[in-house]
Amino acid sequence: MIEFDRRQFEEYARAVFTTDSPSGCTADAIALIKSYVEELGYTTHVHNKGTLEVDVPGLDAGKTVATSAHVDTLGMMVRSVKSGGTLALTKVGGPICPTLDGEYCTVLTREGRRYSGTILSLAPAVHVYPDAATMPRDADHLEVRQPHAAHIHRDELIDIARERARAVADLFMHNKATLKLMYLYLCGEE
Repeated sequence: MIEFDRRQFEEYARAVFTTDSPSGCTADAIALIKSYVEELGYTTHVHNKGTLEVDVPGLDAGKTVATSAHVDTLGMMVRSVKSGGTLALTKVGGPICPTLDGEYCTVLTREGRRYSGTILSLAPAVHVYPDAATMPRDADHLEVRQPHAAHIHRDELIDIARERARAVADLFMHNKATLKLMYLYLCGEE
């Protein structure tokens, strides 16, 4: 049994929470978590889809318990590059879009470059846009503005968006049957 160390837990949590891990691009987060759990003495295995399995021996070897979690940051993905250099968005998972308005974000490229940006409403200021207070705060009415937009190539971002969408769809299809079996087993259904 491992004794809980609050300081160590906070260090681990801070490192994991500040590691970029958008859907389809979680290798850095998985590697970090893998190093932490191995440091604690547990056996790990990274599967071909990038998932991390950790074996935690229990007190009763006759019983098996499984749990799962995700390390990808659900939120937004680049849908397209607009003519003015801002980025159109689409949802990944179930973010509450109004909470994202005004948030800083990081855009990752296929080549591993990172660009900072801000998620903003299409009408961010009431003194400039009369409908700013009433415009919906959803994926169709939010965009990313970047100070370095000129350095990002439109085709590169579109390719990244398509690649991530395929990765998420592939992961879902790969795990759908397993998730249903786990649900049926846990609910006591055959």
